[in-house]
Amino acid sequence: MPPRGGSSRGVRSIVGFAASVSLVMALAPPLGYFLLSHQAERRESAIAARLHAAFLTQVVLQSGSTWQRDIEGLIETNLAPGQLPERRTVLDNDGRVVSASGPLLQTPLITSRTALLSPEGPVGEVVVDRSIRPIVNVTLLIALASLSLAAATFAALVLFPLRALRSTIAAVRREESQIRARAQAEENLRVVFEHSEEGILMFDGLGRIVSSNPASQTLLGGGRALPLEGEPVQRWFQPVQGSCEVQAVGPDNRELLLEVTVTASKVGEQTQWVAIIRDVTERRQHERRLAEMATVDSLTGLPNRAMFRTLLQQAIDDARAKHRSFALMFLDLDRFKFINDTLGHDAGDQLLQQVAQRLNRAVRPDGVSTANGPAASDGVVFRLGGDEFTILLREVAEPEAACAVALRVLDAIALPVLIGSEQLSISTSIGIAIGPTEGVDADGLVKQADVAMYRAKTGCVAQELPTPGA
Repeated sequence: MPPRGGSSRGVRSIVGFAASVSLVMALAPPLGYFLLSHQAERRESAIAARLHAAFLTQVVLQSGSTWQRDIEGLIETNLAPGQLPERRTVLDNDGRVVSASGPLLQTPLITSRTALLSPEGPVGEVVVDRSIRPIVNVTLLIALASLSLAAATFAALVLFPLRALRSTIAAVRREESQIRARAQAEENLRVVFEHSEEGILMFDGLGRIVSSNPASQTLLGGGRALPLEGEPVQRWFQPVQGSCEVQAVGPDNRELLLEVTVTASKVGEQTQWVAIIRDVTERRQHERRLAEMATVDSLTGLPNRAMFRTLLQQAIDDARAKHRSFALMFLDLDRFKFINDTLGHDAGDQLLQQVAQRLNRAVRPDGVSTANGPAASDGVVFRLGGDEFTILLREVAEPEAACAVALRVLDAIALPVLIGSEQLSISTSIGIAIGPTEGVDADGLVKQADVAMYRAKTGCVAQELPTPGA
């Protein structure tokens, strides 16, 4: 008869083992599901907040002090749709609600905040709240199912005789678990390989494709599922570890931009190469559209104030490095407010659009000869807001070249403008500053040009620049 103490220790071991296994089975599925889902939704919420902030920032940059009125209703557009209930709110710097969209949410919540910027700094923030109540509910259901399974497992592990339990566990570990795990893994890999939206290629050390899934055949086959086995990957990309972007042709000869990520792994003594191919065409186009919205004036198509500040600082740095000069012109339209108030904002917008076209033609005219004055190159026209424009001539041989451009601008603006049935005569005043100047930064140059413009409006003649031909 075995010692009583040994039997008790064996029973305690069986119970302890069964309790440990059951505890893992009860806790792992709900905790794993909740943590992974919570992490994914937090990431999606942060992306949504950034997208809405980037979109509304353009409105703030264009609207100035009236941005709170202009963004009403814009927050209702869902830029990053998700599965969870969502509420989006725009707050000003004092925490007051400017605009809100979406229902009141049940707790618990995930909250993401992103600052809303203007040229002077933050003016508020975009707050995206998402209710994770659905995730909590599913987690509770999974926990209930896991608890039932754990209880059944605990009972089975305890009730089986010790010898039968050991032999069963050993048999499962040696045979069934290995076979099922291997079969399940192979099936999972096959399903992922066949149905993945991303292209998957496997190739040997010489770059010859040994296996390809339907998505890769479509992406690299011009929209048709062409067999790729035996083809060299060098036709599309180099077989080296890392990431790259390549051009491809999709259906209807549409150009695609593909992101290719190549990785290598050891299988025994052999190296296996795998390439993951993603179509990033729409993502890159969306990124370019967002970048353009941040730097282009939506009414005139000219570079906006943000781009002006960037290019002006570049011009200062280049001029100092290359010991050359540039010119900055500041101008606005005379009596624009009167025209805007008399004929309406639509007429004012049309006038600004025509002025922008004339400024571009005057700064970069086709076939302009030096008979009109010294040459000035690389000119860019900007709209700062309202009827204020700036012209940056990033290389002028001498101040007279800037004056020659200014005269062309004055002549172009002076031509009659037809707005609907109304023919308008307008004029402008121009102030010019030559840079770089020792001790004067970008703000200082803008101020110099602005002061020169107001001197021109009052009939004063700027002293810094001689008149061409004088």
